[in-house]
Amino acid sequence: MPIHVIVVGNGFQPTRTELEGLSKAGHLPAGSNFKSVPGRPWTDPQQARTFGAAVASAAAPQLGATGAPEIRTVDHDGKQYLMIAMTAPAAAAGTAAPGAAAPGAAGAPAPGPPRRAPGARKPALDPRIARLVRSRGVFSKVGPGTPVQKGQILKPEFVDSPAAAEVLLEIKKSATLTSQGTKTGERVLIQFEEAAVSLKTLDELGMRPKMQEQLTGLRNLESGMLLFSAMPGAGLRTTMNVVLNQMDRLMREFVAIEAEGKRYETVENVPVTTYNPAEGQSAADVLPKVLRTEPDVVVCRDLPDAETVALLGEASGENRLVLSTMRAKDCAEALLRVLALNVPGKELAGTIRAVLCQRLVRKLCEKCKEAYMPPPQVLKQLGIPEGRIQAFYRPPQQPEEVCEHCNGVGYYGRTAIFELLTVGDAVRKALATRPKLDVLRGAARNDGMRSFQEEGILLVAKGTTSLPELMRVLKQ
Repeated sequence: MPIHVIVVGNGFQPTRTELEGLSKAGHLPAGSNFKSVPGRPWTDPQQARTFGAAVASAAAPQLGATGAPEIRTVDHDGKQYLMIAMTAPAAAAGTAAPGAAAPGAAGAPAPGPPRRAPGARKPALDPRIARLVRSRGVFSKVGPGTPVQKGQILKPEFVDSPAAAEVLLEIKKSATLTSQGTKTGERVLIQFEEAAVSLKTLDELGMRPKMQEQLTGLRNLESGMLLFSAMPGAGLRTTMNVVLNQMDRLMREFVAIEAEGKRYETVENVPVTTYNPAEGQSAADVLPKVLRTEPDVVVCRDLPDAETVALLGEASGENRLVLSTMRAKDCAEALLRVLALNVPGKELAGTIRAVLCQRLVRKLCEKCKEAYMPPPQVLKQLGIPEGRIQAFYRPPQQPEEVCEHCNGVGYYGRTAIFELLTVGDAVRKALATRPKLDVLRGAARNDGMRSFQEEGILLVAKGTTSLPELMRVLKQ
């Protein structure tokens, strides 16, 4: 019975020279028909066997193979190969030419790889195998921007096989699915909601001690507005909860205002008054009633309109501290977004005391991160004097084995980078003129604010994160 062998490389497609080397080394059975296909990377034998079972299941109908395939991995010349051997009935190999000696008969030549007739085209790989290996592989990665065509989505034929069932785990998580039509097909994004992580201190959030002292002094103010900001999904709600839990809610009277359809986590000793936007209500409708209770601190996480900001501004001028939030990329943009609600610049300049903005950055895995010395020109661009630091850190470039702590990703966990703007004369003058973003950023620097880049470089120098990861976050 003819033997068909499919050779798959670990992250590459074996060349003809490599196939010949495997044959000479005795890794390919004599007289077998062999074919090379590109493969996705695998990290352990179990992944390789699962992938081999998928390829064998898709190739068996075309080859007419019968019986269970023989799947094994081979190391040759520093590379890893996956051998998938299948047998087919003699009829599947074609009929011998008239007068040709039967294989194994006296005087018959030794069996060898079949040769194509002159001018004959190389047989094409089954499209199902090609699509399975190249675009729908078991270990292929599909990102948020990956276009997917409906015609290319195949039902895997190996789902019911025992080998594949061993790696299918039942996982229950809440998820949000978003689809969008594109020129090349349909783009689908599935966002899984991880279990909430309990963070109780600013240290756990990643704020450096000196900034914590500044924030403590600001949250102890008796009047004014503190604005907290971040991009969606960057931990703004968690930071607000930590700040509220660390404030003195026994000696100071707190009150919070929230929309009925957008409730936040309950904080002890912070009573909540709600309004219903579906009935046309806004925070401005309930604020007068709330302010008559004479609270010391008003928490209004959402700023829907200029009327609400005006009422909060009046409240902050009556020995009341106001805490609120705004979605923005940095502190300067947060202030501009408040101005975009048609809030007079002079009123905001007289009310705002500080803005705290944050972004999330991945932390390097402490088990496998590796040190390296950056080029002098990089240190010069970052403003780090030569000789100040011993090394930067990054994920391992050529690991000998996969790290069990981070599963070979190189990063484990996240921390926050904070940008704290204490509003001074430069920012107040700029706000009064309704400035552009660059002007307001320059005024913030004049008031002594350290940017995300400066704060992030400190994390890179400490080995908390890598320089490429910081650059990725700053481009968001």
